[in-house]
Amino acid sequence: MDNTFEVLIITPLVSIRRKAVSLSVPAESGYMCTLARHAPILANLVPGKITLRSAGHSVAQHWESKGKGFFKFRDNAATVILDSFKPE
Repeated sequence: MDNTFEVLIITPLVSIRRKAVSLSVPAESGYMCTLARHAPILANLVPGKITLRSAGHSVAQHWESKGKGFFKFRDNAATVILDSFKPE
């Protein structure tokens, strides 16, 4: 069984598409970590660190969210919509 899922990060200036093993995002209720085949979820995001672990890579990618946004996980795909962010 494949343990990866699609991630799409969208900002007004750029969009990033990756295949991931895990994704951690800063939600209003605290940090949320999702793995493949997670139950559907929708959450408001707040400023904080976004961490993505790609399939086949031992080093995680990190971004700093600078504003608010939204997170959706459905059909084994995550969508993150942000006001702005920067790589760490």
